[in-house]
Amino acid sequence: MKASRCFLPIVVCVVLIGITGCEQESWNLVSPPPNADTIMVRLVNMVEGGTSYVLQLDAITAEARTSAVPPLSASGWIKSPADSAYVRVYDAGGKVLKDAAARTRFNKRTVETMVLLPSTTGAQAADTLVRLVTNPSPLPLPGRAQLRFLCAVPDTTLTYEVRLGCPSGEFFDRQSFRGSGAFRELPAGEIVVSILRGSEPVAIVRQELHSQQFATVIVAGRAPAVRVFLLDELEASPSALREMLPIPEAERTALVRWMNVSQYHFDSIRIASVGVIASNGTGQFLSDYQRVPACSNALSDTVELYANGVRQDAVPISVEVGYRYTIVVLDAPNFGAPASRLAVVVRDRSGIAGDSCQWQVLNATGQGQQITAFLGARLDAAGSYHNGEYLANALGDGVLGPPVRIPVGAVPIIVRGGVPERILALAVDTARAGRLHTLVVLAGRNGSADIYTLSDDAPSGPIAPRPAGAIIQFVNAVADRTALRCRIGNMVDRSSLTPTNVLATVLPAGSHTVTVGNQSVPIQVDPSRVITLIAAGHGQTPSLIVLDSTSLQPTTFVARVRCVNAAPDVQDLRMARDQLTSLDQWDSNIFANRIAFGFASRPIDFPRLQRINLVFGTSGSPPQELLRPDGSVSFALGKAFTVVFYGTRELGYNVFILQEP
Repeated sequence: MKASRCFLPIVVCVVLIGITGCEQESWNLVSPPPNADTIMVRLVNMVEGGTSYVLQLDAITAEARTSAVPPLSASGWIKSPADSAYVRVYDAGGKVLKDAAARTRFNKRTVETMVLLPSTTGAQAADTLVRLVTNPSPLPLPGRAQLRFLCAVPDTTLTYEVRLGCPSGEFFDRQSFRGSGAFRELPAGEIVVSILRGSEPVAIVRQELHSQQFATVIVAGRAPAVRVFLLDELEASPSALREMLPIPEAERTALVRWMNVSQYHFDSIRIASVGVIASNGTGQFLSDYQRVPACSNALSDTVELYANGVRQDAVPISVEVGYRYTIVVLDAPNFGAPASRLAVVVRDRSGIAGDSCQWQVLNATGQGQQITAFLGARLDAAGSYHNGEYLANALGDGVLGPPVRIPVGAVPIIVRGGVPERILALAVDTARAGRLHTLVVLAGRNGSADIYTLSDDAPSGPIAPRPAGAIIQFVNAVADRTALRCRIGNMVDRSSLTPTNVLATVLPAGSHTVTVGNQSVPIQVDPSRVITLIAAGHGQTPSLIVLDSTSLQPTTFVARVRCVNAAPDVQDLRMARDQLTSLDQWDSNIFANRIAFGFASRPIDFPRLQRINLVFGTSGSPPQELLRPDGSVSFALGKAFTVVFYGTRELGYNVFILQEP
């Protein structure tokens, strides 16, 4: 009995707690979005006239409503009381205009915009509610924004088109009444858009697109007089809706200049909608900017080059408000005319955020040659280094590549191309914050290339190719596999290089110093040569091997190979195939012999692709085998390689293969 008396209170207590919990349960506990899943709703009233409207969300157990929204205005956000609700719209007098028969289910973590549109029949002021959904996750990248278009003009027979910039600019979207498009990513900054009804421009407006913004362009009113608005979807207040400002005709201008990288003069440059903008242009010259009319033509425009009394070339152009254009005049050897090609470099209104800049590449080498442009190792903001940043990859002849954003600082430029691919040009320049830099690559002598660099704020005057630079390579081949800190001129400083890795950069011609750990060596940079530095021995006191040679890159489809002895305790190194002793009277299996420490063998050419089992040893009689790597190797045709033998007897020997630039 005592046991029963003790048990009963415990049971009663548990039951009471359970009942109490059930009685307190409500809709807000069963189906509310938690903070991370908050749903925000607003009303946008695009009905002209004197009536204000209210949006109400009825979630059965809770309600939420906006303030009264005047014509062509927006409410602030309200939080949906649940993830679904009945949506009602009524005027300021309480008359219900729209009453949803079924619940509207919302998407979690979104902004839900309900846009009230006017009636197409005129029977009542408004009769259409359009739902726009914005999911702000993920946000656009810094410096980018998302934009879409909604047509709120109550005429189902009309179609409106949005073009970026002028009426002749890039197509963005086309919609009729109630239609809306998908978001599209654009650069942040001032945006100019043109609204066309059919092919007729009806508005040219501008507004600021903020970084990481989601926005909707809304065309409202009644034809032919329409108004254009921009709705900031992530702005919580009623000020999210703003009318986009028409651009006065006097302010519809752009800046244009020309750059003649040809040695020849030209007669004139003409923009079809503007007229002649340059006459008697001399070779190797950059002009000042001049202001020209923009948005003067709804049709596509052209820029034309005249030389030797005839039109040499013409390319399409849309002269946009506030843009800066550089018209580049180029030699075109494949056309057989001295100055016969044009390219147009465009700097738009968007800013370049942060401590960065943009680079783009123009391939003007001619004769159908593709090029690849990238950067050698250079300092970064953390004191380490960037390596291998690409500016353009396999860029076709006559093509202007897209802008690429990079950090500011020294820019070691490497341009490759040709068949087989080889280095065409090396140069050093400086990238400045907020600027657009253009790298123009032209055909040079003996299969090389000349490069010009142009910033969007460069002063006018004579121009010349960038001085040639030279490749510097640093290889960490220490036996104890220690990471080494190095400094190469002013291009790389305090940078740590892990074992068997290579750091390559470009230095201008002249005297420089390379420091590895506590050791420094002077080098003389010659653009006609390649310098390779190899750290050998032990990481605490490395020996620095300096190899200064002409480029090993073959001009035909052979594989060119040399061997470097980076093992301090090996004084006469042999590299052979299969075995160290000779296989025939020609010693055809012995590729390199009697290589002293710190030296490289003469390069040999392999005329065909083949797999080879390498073996390394001394050159004595009989030779002593030091290393037989696992597996075979092959050397790609049309390329050059350096085989680095490194290590010590105590720590073991090893080998790695470096592809030469």
